[in-house]
Parts: sequence; structure tokens; C-alpha cells
Amino acid sequence: MSELGREMMKMTFDVMRQSAGLVRSLLPSEDSRVSWQEFQNKLEAFTSFAYADTELGELADVGLYEAIRAAAALGPYSSVWSMEGLGHREAERRCKSHAHPRNLIPKDLPARSLIPLHAGMGLSFACRAFESGGDIRDRLARFLDLCQANSLEGHFGAAYEALGLIARNLYPEWVPSIDRALEFDTDLLGYFWHGVGRGIYFVPTNFPTLASAPWRCVSMAREEPPHELASLNALAGLTWAFTLVNIRHPQLLAALVEHHRDELLRNDAYWNGLGSALMVWRMISPDDPSPDRFAPLDHSRDCNQPGEFFHYLEAWHELATH
Repeated sequence: MSELGREMMKMTFDVMRQSAGLVRSLLPSEDSRVSWQEFQNKLEAFTSFAYADTELGELADVGLYEAIRAAAALGPYSSVWSMEGLGHREAERRCKSHAHPRNLIPKDLPARSLIPLHAGMGLSFACRAFESGGDIRDRLARFLDLCQANSLEGHFGAAYEALGLIARNLYPEWVPSIDRALEFDTDLLGYFWHGVGRGIYFVPTNFPTLASAPWRCVSMAREEPPHELASLNALAGLTWAFTLVNIRHPQLLAALVEHHRDELLRNDAYWNGLGSALMVWRMISPDDPSPDRFAPLDHSRDCNQPGEFFHYLEAWHELATH
């Protein structure tokens, strides 16, 4: 797409986001207002990711360190998605000059930037793997090699999950084949289906508010996976994505639970996705008070066991949905 085309597209997204806010304020139904708020949040997250270079201006081209510093100044919400966009852009840039880049992400970058950078990098690698030749095992081998060669310790999963997101949204016909190809490696299979769950949340048909997007995605995460490991990871990935995108509006999560109370609150995968999303957000945006609104999350800092942490989250849901 030309630069003019990108600018026009960004203007379109900006207008849509502003219009969504106006429509939301005029709606009488709480469910309708929730749907429009969620739609607005998705647009903002996507725009910050896809147009990170535009948001940062000249600072986007002075080097990765400076770009990350500039992204951090955009605010606690936009900065996260912009850093993911920078990871994608850096991977695209390096892949154009090196067929098999290595050590793409420097070790001395700020810790808060590493998860979004790896997530963005993985999206670039996944797209390139699908666009390359060979059968599915050849493509998966190339993608795995790129992730292993460029992921810092402890961040491989953030990069590898992108395979599921890209497959579900751009190449859904490949999902069964990838599942079969990874069936003997449960770790990679889990990452893949966690990414598929994230992809389900961002499926284009789940964007329109009239499609009841916040609620239908749970049914999709239940119906599409072919086995239990896939089902658990897809729901966890979906919840993870939903929580991060809507981190400033916990009432959206409460509304989601209202529509799927028994299915979610009795499922460990849901609690895993919610808890890990809140923990990750504290790590990548430590100055943002948004997670504090998921009361009584502050008490979880004194918990020694994950079960205690989830107990507090469950208590919050009981308060929020009654």
C-alpha cells in the first residue's frame, strides 16, 4: 500500500473510532453501549499497532531504542500496542536485508518492551512462513527457527503464539494441518492454540457491533478446537486478548461473564487467561492504574499461590456481576 493509501486508511480508522464513541453515548441499552465501547477499543489498539511509525513520526526512524522510548511516552495504553507495532516493523526491516535474521531484539532493551516486541516480531515471522514455499512442516520449521534464533530467554512463547493468530485470521484452512503437525509437541501446540484464541477475538467478522462480537467469540472458542488441549488454550488466549484490549473498562469483562457465566467462571482456562493478562499488563505498563479497577487485585500482590490470586479475581466477579 502506498503512503497516501496508508494515511487515508488511518484517517478512516480514526473517524470510525470517534464515531463509535459518539454512537455509544447515545444508545439507551447497556449491552449496546458495551458493544460499541469494545469496538472502539479494538480500533484504537489496532491503529496504534498498525500505525506505530505514524504516531511516532521522525522518532520511529532514529533507532529501536529511541523509538521504544518515544512509544512509552504515548501513554500507558497506546504505548503497548505501538511497541508491538515496532516489533513487527523491525522484523520486517531485518527480514528484507537478511533471509534468516538472528538476535533481532537486543538484550538491554527495557523489560516492559520485550513482550510486545516479541509479539509483533512473531506476527511478521508467521506471515512470512505462510507466504514461503514447501509443505506445512517446512513452513513450521522455518517459523520455529526464526522464533528460536530471535527470542530472548523467557519470551519464545510470545513470538510463537503469533502463528495461531495469523493462521486463524488469514489462513484458517491451515489450522487443522498445523494442529496435526504439532500433535507430538504439546508445548508448541499449546502456544499455537493460545494464539488461535487471540485470533478468534480479532476475527474481522467479530468487529461489527451488530454481530454481538463480545459474546459470539466465546462460542467460537468452544466450537472450533478439536480436542481438550486446544480448547483450553483457545479460551485462555481469547480471554487474554479480550482483557488486554479492554483493560481500561473492566465493566466489559463483567458483561462478557454475564453472557457466559457458567461456561467461564467454572473453567480454569478463563481464569488463566484473565490472571496472566493482568499480570502481563502490570509488567509492560507498570504506571497504568487500570488493573487496580479489577478489584480486589491489589491484594493479590500478597498471595503466594496462584489459587489465592484467582480466588480474589473470582470474588471480584461475584461483586461485579450481582
